[in-house]
Amino acid sequence: MPTQKLMSSSAEEKGLKLKNSKFLKTVETVGNRMVQPVTLFGILCIIVVLLSFIGSVLGWSATGEMYNAQTKAVEESTVTVYNLLSRDGITYMLNNFVNNTITYAPLGVMLVMFLGIGLADGSGLIAVAIRKIVKSAPEKLLIPILMLVGVCGNLASSSATLVLVPIAGVIYLNYGKHPIAGMMGILAAVTAGFSANLILTDTDAVMSAITQEASHIMIPDYTVTPMANYYFMFAGAIILAITCTLVTEKIVEPMLGTYDPKDAGEDLSQTKLEDVSPVEEKAFKAAGLTLFAMLAILVVLCIPSNSIFRNPDTGSLINGSLLMSALIPILSLMFFIPSLVYGFKTGIFKGERDVVAQIYKSFGSLSSVFAIALTAGQFMKWFAKSNLGSILAFKGAALIGRLNIHYIVLLLIFVIITAFLNIFMNSGTAKWYIFAPVFVPMFIQLGIAPELTQLMYRIGDSCTNSVTPLNSFLPVILLFMQKYKKDSGIGTYVATLLPYSIVFLIVWSLVAVIWLLIGLPIGPGANLFV
Repeated sequence: MPTQKLMSSSAEEKGLKLKNSKFLKTVETVGNRMVQPVTLFGILCIIVVLLSFIGSVLGWSATGEMYNAQTKAVEESTVTVYNLLSRDGITYMLNNFVNNTITYAPLGVMLVMFLGIGLADGSGLIAVAIRKIVKSAPEKLLIPILMLVGVCGNLASSSATLVLVPIAGVIYLNYGKHPIAGMMGILAAVTAGFSANLILTDTDAVMSAITQEASHIMIPDYTVTPMANYYFMFAGAIILAITCTLVTEKIVEPMLGTYDPKDAGEDLSQTKLEDVSPVEEKAFKAAGLTLFAMLAILVVLCIPSNSIFRNPDTGSLINGSLLMSALIPILSLMFFIPSLVYGFKTGIFKGERDVVAQIYKSFGSLSSVFAIALTAGQFMKWFAKSNLGSILAFKGAALIGRLNIHYIVLLLIFVIITAFLNIFMNSGTAKWYIFAPVFVPMFIQLGIAPELTQLMYRIGDSCTNSVTPLNSFLPVILLFMQKYKKDSGIGTYVATLLPYSIVFLIVWSLVAVIWLLIGLPIGPGANLFV
């Protein structure tokens, strides 16, 4: 079993100033005094309602061209504030209160994913898998690989957060490191590195389709493929994984200090890595073979051109396919069935009652999420209904349009504003529907290719994902954190994630500038300039 490792004196010295001086510690202290998430989202609901009333009275509006997803055309639209305190607004809020709670996106995802993950955890399958990985992999390679998996986690959509964050906590704990440092590192990799990946994802397909449509305003026959940013995103995945590892080791771990198990919010005895017994080894192999068989079956089913998992119109396995839209239940089954095999093989499950009892236990840990849905569900829907986010995006776009500066500086400003607006309007696709018809044609007039505009947008749209208050999984992350440090709060969350967002934004922007100066291609057949 790996021994507990003390932080080196050099690391202590590097982190001393950060711990004692100053900014991040202040953020943590102040943030932890904030109200609980249920109350916070309730307050945000009130703010949105009041701003919608004020904006309606003052006539807040914004005009610009935006892509209409229904008509599939770029149209000039004037967006005005929707008054939530009007007769129609109040009717909307009351009539949709229950539906807004039920349709709160994380609820369904968590319930389905925890069906599989909870069983995998309760059966001991995850624990034995982690023990085998940690015991066989050298530390210097394990952490960067873990971060790379996190960066590529956007392929699994939001489920990557639920799977990888708790795993990172256990790994760090058993390496003698602060578990919250590992959890925040992997969370930053998943969220702030959202656009990067080693393979194509549905994000590439959706973004390119919007970009192509917007480019037709200036160049009717222009083509933007899903591979438009692939070279850059492939390199970005590796660079961000390394960056994430360094930020965790050089900034976050020194800031958190040496971990004291006495701070834990629950018994951590079950999270220690012990030797794998012969029974566990045999059961683990059976579960592994089961998973391999399931993956093989899925691959075979995806091969035919008329496969049910493909897009029925285009044959794509990514854009508009059942494989992508049903990824959450598929992943849950990939956990659930091997966990059943493992549990019965080890004797942890002796019958159906044991399995159901473990499912009940897993869902019990989500009680706080159900409470959060009451207020967070309303905030998400009311903010969108008010049009405040769209107006903010339009105004920011107009501000950039009035600047007359060098194209690289302009693109960097575009990245920064996108990153800022991403804090308030977290949906990357929704923002791109608004931004693309404005910036793609504008940058074409400056000689900048649509593919490059899309690339810079994706950089800004990713880096602040980790610190946005619109992160629907915030209550679950806090739950994970409080397992290891019972007084963890929103302040701890923000203070530990802020360095990742700042460094990611700097590093990824710098890489983009160097890429442009060298003139490297950003994707197969993609242009930098027109």
